[in-house]
Amino acid sequence: MRPAEGAAWARRAAPVVIVASTRAADGTYEDRTGPVLVAAFEEWGYAVSPPVVVPDGPEVGQAIGGALTTSQRSS
Repeated sequence: MRPAEGAAWARRAAPVVIVASTRAADGTYEDRTGPVLVAAFEEWGYAVSPPVVVPDGPEVGQAIGGALTTSQRSS
C-alpha cells in the first residue's frame, strides 16, 4: 500500500525531508538523497517542500523540532 492510501491522518500529513550530512550541508558535495525522497513523496500524492540539509549533530534535532512545530501550526 502506498502511504497516500493509508490512514486518514497520513493523507493530511505534510512530509518533511531532512538530510543529515555535514559535507552536503557545507557544500562539499551536492545532496542527492533528499531530491529522490521528495520525488517519491510527490509521486505518492504529497505536497512536499525541498529537502532540508543539515550537518550531523544538534542541527538534526533542531530541524526535526522545526518540522514538528510547523506541522502542528498547520493542522
